[in-house]
Amino acid sequence: MGMGGAGNTPGAIPELPPGSQGFPKAMRLLRRSEFLAVQETGKKFHGRHFLAVAAPRTSSECPLPGRVGITASKKVGGAVERNRIKRLLREYVRRHAWVPHGTDVVIVARRSAVEVGHDEIAADLARIGRWLASC
Repeated sequence: MGMGGAGNTPGAIPELPPGSQGFPKAMRLLRRSEFLAVQETGKKFHGRHFLAVAAPRTSSECPLPGRVGITASKKVGGAVERNRIKRLLREYVRRHAWVPHGTDVVIVARRSAVEVGHDEIAADLARIGRWLASC
C-alpha cells in the first residue's frame, strides 16, 4: 500500500499560484505559550471532528495576520494517524485562507477525525470557518 495520493499528482492544487503552497511561520502559532494563551482566553466551538478555540490577537503589529495552531494528542491515534490529520488540516487552511485577520485559532483533532475522509473533514472545517467569521 503506497503513500500516493492527490498531493503527488501534477496540478492537484490548481487554485494556488506556484510558490504559495507553504505554510509560513507568520500563519502559525509556534510556541507552547501561544497555544496556552489562546486556549485560556478564547471562545470554543465544537465541531464533529475538531475543537476550535479562537482568540483575538493581541499585539502591536499592524496589520495582524490570522494564525493557526494544530494539535492532535495521542488519544487521536499513533504518530502516522496524528500526522495525517495535521497534514490535512494544514492543507485546508492553505487552500481556503481560513483564519480571519487578527485572530489566533487552535484546532484540536478528535479521535473521530482519523476515521473520516477528506470531504467530511472539509465540511467540518467549513462549519468552524463560518463560526469564526461570525465571531
